[in-house]
Amino acid sequence: MKILITTFGRDEAKLNVARRDIGYEKLIIITDDPGLDAFKKIREMESITGTEVELIKVDPYNFMGCFNKIGETIDRYKNHDIRFNTSGGPKTLSAAALLMCFNKGVSAYHSEERTYKLPVIKGMSFEEKISRDERKIIKNIKKECDAEKIKKKTGLSGRKFDILLMEMSKKGIAKMDYNSKTRIALTPIGEYFRKRM
Repeated sequence: MKILITTFGRDEAKLNVARRDIGYEKLIIITDDPGLDAFKKIREMESITGTEVELIKVDPYNFMGCFNKIGETIDRYKNHDIRFNTSGGPKTLSAAALLMCFNKGVSAYHSEERTYKLPVIKGMSFEEKISRDERKIIKNIKKECDAEKIKKKTGLSGRKFDILLMEMSKKGIAKMDYNSKTRIALTPIGEYFRKRM
């Protein structure tokens, strides 16, 4: 089944362009207000063709909440042909949607007056870019920790451990605080990966 998942704010126009340009058999709308009058109209229009409409409520300003809910939604329909329109709603919601499309290899679109297909690499998730040694480090980080303690727990050599920390920082997975002791903490994205390991 072809499924169109779309972010939605208050402007129906972008969603109408996406509905016109992107083929689908089911419509899933991610929004902060499922009670808007626009959804009643959309449901009526979609009922003519027998298209199911599902509404998912999120806090559009909570990046990780949106990121996780979008990931759960994509996972629920992973055996279907998913297309994702990221043009509706606040930038935080759209950014979370686009980042998750990159992570899951889902076709992403942006609709204004026209619809543009965005460049998403399929078949490679962020999780696959994390090495086995980086996974060891991530699993051992609890809130903010002393890097030396993590190094001992993982059994990694000093130089290799330092290089891995720099790589993890570049990837946006972890952040370091260099005072008298090096402290390491996971970023929200790092926490997301830790929960999925």
